[in-house]
Amino acid sequence: EAVMASLADCPCIKLDATPAGHDLYRAFGFVDEASLQRFVVVSLPPVGEARPPAVRPVSQKQFKAVAALDRAALGADRSGLLQSLWQAAPASAWCLERRGRIQGFCLGRPGARFHHIGPVI
Repeated sequence: EAVMASLADCPCIKLDATPAGHDLYRAFGFVDEASLQRFVVVSLPPVGEARPPAVRPVSQKQFKAVAALDRAALGADRSGLLQSLWQAAPASAWCLERRGRIQGFCLGRPGARFHHIGPVI
């Protein structure tokens, strides 16, 4: 309630809700815009498996382009969130770069039971 009150001047508030939080957020007036899907991989490829040369770790130099791509896809500035995810798990931050431009990216973070992947653009 305090966060929503502090955002009273915002024309729109969006969030990603897990199934456990979905009903709580609906009680505050949030409506579904899109669905969230969660997947679990039960086996991973061997460490060091070859990847396409255009896929590389995200560097600080590329970060503004990553944030701009995210902003264009989502319609909101999440650069602070993206920066904190990148700083917490830089080894989980990958981008697709072609002709000197970032075409896509994926961030990740370790969790209590799983390694989480996302956002992915």
